[in-house]
Amino acid sequence: MNQIDIILQMVDKLTASERNLLISRMHNSHKSDETLNKPARCPHCESTDFRLNGSVKGRTRYKCKSCGRSFGKATGTVYNKLREIDKFNEYKRIMLEEGCIPLKTMCCRLGISHQTSFDWRHKILAGLREEDGKFSGTTQLDDVWFRYSQKGRKGLKHSRKRGSGNKPGDNGKQTKVIVASDGKQTALKVAKIGRISKSDIARTLGRKFKKGAKLVSDAHPSIKCFARECGLEHIAFKAKFHKANTGEHVQLINNHASRLKTSINYVMKGVSTKYLQSYSTWFEFRENHKMDDIIKVADRILSVKRKAVATFMRMEQIYKHFITLHSERTYRCPTKRYWKELEWKTMDVSLLNYY
Repeated sequence: MNQIDIILQMVDKLTASERNLLISRMHNSHKSDETLNKPARCPHCESTDFRLNGSVKGRTRYKCKSCGRSFGKATGTVYNKLREIDKFNEYKRIMLEEGCIPLKTMCCRLGISHQTSFDWRHKILAGLREEDGKFSGTTQLDDVWFRYSQKGRKGLKHSRKRGSGNKPGDNGKQTKVIVASDGKQTALKVAKIGRISKSDIARTLGRKFKKGAKLVSDAHPSIKCFARECGLEHIAFKAKFHKANTGEHVQLINNHASRLKTSINYVMKGVSTKYLQSYSTWFEFRENHKMDDIIKVADRILSVKRKAVATFMRMEQIYKHFITLHSERTYRCPTKRYWKELEWKTMDVSLLNYY
């Protein structure tokens, strides 16, 4: 009796649900390469001059004529070197549809290690960032405060590693996330640790506003100055009154802020400032696509995002750049994750604009 006959006998003993699961897993074993689009350019040097270079394990390879390096459809994306595509797709579905699920819970549900669960989450978060479109119509803007947190860092002198003290007021221990929405599109950007200025707003969200657009916010001096320099129609009101005399308000932003803070501070028990932009991007993505088939949209974006893995591996350097330029804090106790690829890959400067 040959191997095929043995396998057929084993298949006959399976129940209907077990057969469907087997078929699904066999289908997904090749799905990652089939569903990915042909690359438009080389992920290493951005050249469009490349050719076919055979295949490896049924997956098409290409070779760049400019830099001489080979690559595949998945190179640089979250699907690169991915082994258990069925578990990854289920992880992605849970993350996008069910919201914030603790890493330990994901480990138990999918049968994966804690490190794998962490890596998959942050690769997906790094790949979900979309190209910014411009706001249309009346746009609300406000800032949301989170305590500066070094959660997960080893070697800190003080026992409390999750964040800074409870000192009230606008100070250098508060991380500011600027939230803006026109009702159709929402944007969340980590701007600064400390008091925000006009330049912080312009750096993070300035390119999303058209000249002459209407901006509604409280009477923060930095927002006033930003609106004046960008030529925006600015409707401002004192924060304690909650709305302007003409009826404009920022209740949409307050709703976003409330749900974001609940997710981060209570469901996830706080996140490190290093990953605050990643979780803000995840919240932004779910808000912008809540009326769409969010899984299909995520698949489309993740399959073409060729800097997702590089962003994930370089996150410590990106965070160091942010702390140095946009905070009053001191960068210390770097994490010690190591990837051999970082030795021969040069730093892509565009990754530093992640924040």
